[in-house]
Amino acid sequence: MLVGRTTYEEMAAYWPRALAERAGTETNQIMAERMNTYRKLVFSRSGDHPLTESADTEQVVVATADELVTYLKDLKRQPGKNIHLSGGSSFARSVLSLGLVDEFYFFVYPVVSPGASWFSEISDQRGLELVGTESYGNGVVEVHYVPRERADAPRPDSFTDMLA
Repeated sequence: MLVGRTTYEEMAAYWPRALAERAGTETNQIMAERMNTYRKLVFSRSGDHPLTESADTEQVVVATADELVTYLKDLKRQPGKNIHLSGGSSFARSVLSLGLVDEFYFFVYPVVSPGASWFSEISDQRGLELVGTESYGNGVVEVHYVPRERADAPRPDSFTDMLA
């Protein structure tokens, strides 16, 4: 799992406690277990801020876009499962603008709120192909896309399969 430093700190404050206290729904507990066992790569531009300790966490310092591209391309070549980018918006915008995302899973929540656009730093239009959709009882809709140039690449059957 790839995550920016600020978002990681929010996750490190919540998920271990949620697991220990058995907080939330069964789905929340499944996610808490996964979040506490997944390998987490926390990206920072400077490495100046020490990370809250959490299981299987590594800080990755990449000061430039070129360093980020090199690191992620090397990571993609390594054996293992799917790589999941979990945010935050600054980190996600960097990865998106560099064209390093192979699949998009958008979760549309039934709420309108302010926030930073993940696509504000993309300088060109990029075509996507719809792979699938799913709706949930709480009103959330999942929309799965791949960049058109990756439309024929093998991929998991669902977002849940990717996280397994």
